[in-house]
Amino acid sequence: MSRPRLHFPALLLSITTQCFGAGVGADLQITVHLYDYSRMQSTAILDVQRAAEAPLRMANIHVQWRDCPVISSGAATPATCGSNTDDPTHLVVVVLPESMSRKMARRPLEFGAAVSGRDGGFPTQAYVFADRVTDFAKAGMMPRIPVLGAMMAHEIGHLLLGNESHSPAGIMCARWRPEHIKLALMGLLSFNPQQAEQMRREIRRRMNRKE
Repeated sequence: MSRPRLHFPALLLSITTQCFGAGVGADLQITVHLYDYSRMQSTAILDVQRAAEAPLRMANIHVQWRDCPVISSGAATPATCGSNTDDPTHLVVVVLPESMSRKMARRPLEFGAAVSGRDGGFPTQAYVFADRVTDFAKAGMMPRIPVLGAMMAHEIGHLLLGNESHSPAGIMCARWRPEHIKLALMGLLSFNPQQAEQMRREIRRRMNRKE
C-alpha cells in the first residue's frame, strides 16, 4: 500500500535537546487562544495542549493557553476571546471538525492552515482539521492526541516562521509519513536550532512592536 503524501509535517526524532543553549530566550512567551469546534473533552484538550507546547518549550518558548468558548453554529472565523487579542504575541488556533474543514482546505489531504497577516501585519490565526488528523492517526493504529498536538505546534511554527518555512526534516517538514506518529508518541520532536532561534527573534520583534 502506498504511503499518503500529505501537506503536513513529518516529525523529527530529536536524540537529545542539547541543540538549544541554556538560558536563550527562556522568558519568551506566547499566548494561544484555543477555539475547539470539534468538541473535544476537557481532559483531551489539556493533553493536546501539553503535546503542542513540548516542542516549543524545547525551543525556550513558553505557551500560555486560553480556552475560548465557541457557539454551536458559529462560523470558522472566531470572535476574540479575553483581552489583549490585538497583541501580536497572542495567537489564535481554531480546531475544526470535517464539516467545517472541507470549507477551508485547498486539498483533501490537508491537515491545517495558517492565515497570512493582513496588510503586512503579523500572522496570528491558524486552523487544525481535527477529524483528518484523527483518521490519519487511526490509520497508523496510534492515539490521536500526540498527533493533534504536533499538528498544532506545526501551525504555530508557521505563524512565527512564515508559510514558506517547511524544512527537509523535523516538525516543520512538509511531508507527513505514518511511521512518524510513533515519534510523536515518544515526545521526541523539535524545531531545528535555526527555526528555534528565528521564532525567538520573531517573538522579540512582536514584543517590541506592541510597546
